[in-house]
Amino acid sequence: MESPDCQLPGIASALRPYIRPRDEATQIRSDLQSSLQKHNGFEGTTLASINITRPRTGREQQTSPNIAGVRRAYLKALEAHTAAQSRYHALKADLEQLSESARPDNSSTSHDPSSVDVHYIPMLRQREKRRRLLVIERAYSGATDVGAGFVDGHLDDIVKQHAGDLPTPPATQIPAFNDKPDVEGRIASLKKSVLATRQTVNVRLSAAKKTSAVELVGSGGETAGLQSALNELTGWMERQLGVIGDAEGDVQATPAKHLTNGHAVHAAPDVESIAKLYDDYLEARQRLVHTTASPMAVDVRGPNRTASAPDQPPSGQQRGAASTVLPYIDTLSSAKQEERTLLQQSTHLRRQIAASESETQRLLARLADESHLVHPGASKGKEWAKAAESAGPATKDLAMHRLQAGVASTDVAAQSLEQVRGVPGLLDHLAG
Repeated sequence: MESPDCQLPGIASALRPYIRPRDEATQIRSDLQSSLQKHNGFEGTTLASINITRPRTGREQQTSPNIAGVRRAYLKALEAHTAAQSRYHALKADLEQLSESARPDNSSTSHDPSSVDVHYIPMLRQREKRRRLLVIERAYSGATDVGAGFVDGHLDDIVKQHAGDLPTPPATQIPAFNDKPDVEGRIASLKKSVLATRQTVNVRLSAAKKTSAVELVGSGGETAGLQSALNELTGWMERQLGVIGDAEGDVQATPAKHLTNGHAVHAAPDVESIAKLYDDYLEARQRLVHTTASPMAVDVRGPNRTASAPDQPPSGQQRGAASTVLPYIDTLSSAKQEERTLLQQSTHLRRQIAASESETQRLLARLADESHLVHPGASKGKEWAKAAESAGPATKDLAMHRLQAGVASTDVAAQSLEQVRGVPGLLDHLAG
C-alpha cells in the first residue's frame, strides 16, 4: 500500500507491514479484547484497567497452558500484586471505618492521625513478621527433612551399635561404709581428746592459781611459789625414779651372776647408786621444806613506788618461783604441749588419707562395674588409661563424622534460608 501523502518513500516502505486499514485494525483490536476476556474471565464486562485490577469473584482464574516460563512467572507476580493491592484497599477501608466509629460525636472536629500509627500499623507489622516466620519455619522443616538421615541418630544408639550392650550391674551393692567400723581407733581418739581437754583444764587451773598467788601481798605469794616449785621438783624426782626402775628392769633381764634360793641378786654398785640418788632426793626435799617454813622477807616496793598501788606485784614475780628454781620448766611444758598437738594432727591426717583412699577405691570399683571400657573389678588408673587410649581414636572419628554431617546440614539450611529471603526481591523485580 502506497501513500501519496508520504514525502519519504523509504520510511513508507519500512512502515508498510504495520500499517493496516481502519476496519482491519478495529477487527484486530476486538479479537485481542475477546481473547483477553476469555482467558481472564471477564466475559460480559467492559475491558478496562479498573476491572483488570479488581479482585475476581466466583471461580478461580485458570491460567492458560500456553503461557510458560518467564511470562508465567510474570503473570503470577501480577496476580500477587493485584491481591496485595486489593487487601491493602480492604484494610484501609476497615481502618477508616474503625476510625469513623471510634471518633466521638460532636466532641472534636479535628482528626488525630497518630491513633492509626499507634494501634493499627504495629498490628500490620506483626502480621508481616508472622508471615515471614512461617516461611522460615517451612524452609527449616524442609531442610530438617533433607538432613534427617544425618542427625536423627542418637549417640547412645551409635555407641550400642559399635560397642554392644552395656554390662549388667553387679547383683550385690558395694557398701558405702565398712561393716566393721574402727572401734578401737575411735576409742583411742576419744581417750586422746579427753586427756587433751583435761590437760588444758589443768593448765588453766594452774595459771589461775599462779595469778592468784602472785596477787598475794608479802610472804604469802612467796610461799605459794615455793610450794609450786616443791610440787614440780617432787614430780620430776618421781619421774626420775620411774626411769631408774626401768633401768633396773633391764638389768634384771640380763643373766644373774649370783643366785640365792633361785633368785637373782643385783650387783652391789647398782644398789649403792640407787641409794645415793634416793639420799640426794631426800636431802633436796628437806632443803625445800626448810625454805618453805622460813621464807625470806623481801621488800618488793622500791623507793620510787607510791603508796596508792600497794597490791600491784612486781614484774619479776610473774614468772613464778617454779621458773626461778627450774628455769627450763616452761620451755619443756610448751614443747610437750606442741608435741601432743602435732601428734593429734598427724593422726587426724592419717585417718583422712585412709578414708580418702578407701572412698577412691570404692568409686573406681563402682565405675568399673558400670563401664564397658574396662573389665569389672579394675581398681587401678593404668587400666583406665589403656582403655581410654584404645577407645580414643574411634570416639574422635565418630565425633568428627557427626560434626561434618552437622556442618553439611547447616550449610543446606543456610542455602534454603538465602533462597527464601531472595523470593520477595525476585517478585519485586518481576513486578517492576
